[in-house]
Amino acid sequence: MEVNWQNIFYIMTSLVMIVFMITCVWLIKLLILSSRLVNNLTAIVHKWSNVTDDIRNLKEDVKLKVSSFLLKVLDKKYKRG
Repeated sequence: MEVNWQNIFYIMTSLVMIVFMITCVWLIKLLILSSRLVNNLTAIVHKWSNVTDDIRNLKEDVKLKVSSFLLKVLDKKYKRG
């Protein structure tokens, strides 16, 4: 019984090509999934950025209100004294 090396070569190259194609499809799916993940994370970062801006604005408003209240209290105390 003689081994037909040409047939074995064709079968092996076909298997390698099939594995390569499956790997390429898998990598494409992985890239699509990672791009979606990056887009979602970017949206979350923008939301958090807006939240931190709101907190910063709220902090400034509170500082202004507290300082104006203290000025009113001190002004009344100064006028009485």
